[in-house]
Amino acid sequence: MNEKIEEYDDEIEFMDLLLVIWRWKVFIISIIVLSSISALIYVFFVPNIYKCSMLIKPAVLKQKGLSKKRTIVSSTDISVAITSKALNEKIIKSLKLSKENLYKGGLSFNVTSVKKTDNIKVVYYCYKFDQGIVILNALVASLNDHFQPEIDFFMEQESLKISKIDIKINNYKNQLKRSLSDKNSQIDYILSEIEYYEKKKANFEKEAEKSKERIKILKRQKDSLVKKYDVLIGQSRNTHLNEQDISNTLYFNTIFFLESRLDRIQRAEYNLEMFLSEKQDEIIKNHMSCNGLLVKKRKVQEKYLIGKEKIDLLISGLENDKFLRQRDTHKNKFAVQTIKPPVSLSNAVKPNKKLIIFLTAISSFFVSIFCAFVFEYFRNYNKSMGKNN
Repeated sequence: MNEKIEEYDDEIEFMDLLLVIWRWKVFIISIIVLSSISALIYVFFVPNIYKCSMLIKPAVLKQKGLSKKRTIVSSTDISVAITSKALNEKIIKSLKLSKENLYKGGLSFNVTSVKKTDNIKVVYYCYKFDQGIVILNALVASLNDHFQPEIDFFMEQESLKISKIDIKINNYKNQLKRSLSDKNSQIDYILSEIEYYEKKKANFEKEAEKSKERIKILKRQKDSLVKKYDVLIGQSRNTHLNEQDISNTLYFNTIFFLESRLDRIQRAEYNLEMFLSEKQDEIIKNHMSCNGLLVKKRKVQEKYLIGKEKIDLLISGLENDKFLRQRDTHKNKFAVQTIKPPVSLSNAVKPNKKLIIFLTAISSFFVSIFCAFVFEYFRNYNKSMGKNN
């Protein structure tokens, strides 16, 4: 029974609250309407704020064979430069902007770094739709002007490197020319030696041929003498001459002369054969010398070709490096590279008019109810005090 009474009492209190709200409904509605009208007037006179953003990064040198990326400046340097007052003042002066027309009375860029990259996101809020794009483009140009000394230093260093590469290329080309000249001189010397040995070989062959002919002649003379000697020996066996006979003396003298002549011919033949053998040995030596010189010539040519191939590879690598550096110095005349150009949202991001009006109405509703309860309390208090009096 008591629980039912308590529930009834609670219901009575809640109904009292609703009755209070109902009694003060005009006041509550008036407060809500006035607050909503005030919020509407506020959002009508507050200027629209547009958001403009872009994505930039340090200019990267894309050279083949480089293990690390080369940049003129770092992303940290760019972030620090963007937030510097000097750069912002320079942009304001270059665009002839008035601080009254700028958001928060100046240039305030929101800079955030993209994780695991060198990319930098720049956000700018402005009162005009197209003003942010102009300011962000001017920011990129001002950054490149700000880092112009670093760009000039980089260009100077690259020019020095290119000139050193040219010097190396010329040195290698001169080395190749000297190597070609040395190779040609060595080959000419080898060819002259080969020609000398060939002539010497030809002379030896001629002398050998002459010696062979002389040996043939001596052999024929030897054969004829042998025949005469054999004839005389045969006659001496068949005839019985007296020792005092003068013809006998002449006969033996002739045999002695033939024997001595035959002995001289045999010695001459032996000497010619020895001479021919020596000449043939000389011919073989000359032939071997020529073959050795030809092998030496081939080795000189092979050595030159190997050295030429190595130098050509070095020159090709240097010329490729030179081409890449020239291309990079031509392309990378900027310290900052734009990845995504400035983009401005067509709809204003601030103020959110619907949200402001909605929150104003809700807050005024609760405030008016609170005020109604306060007023109701004082009203009831005054009535109770009047009855007591």
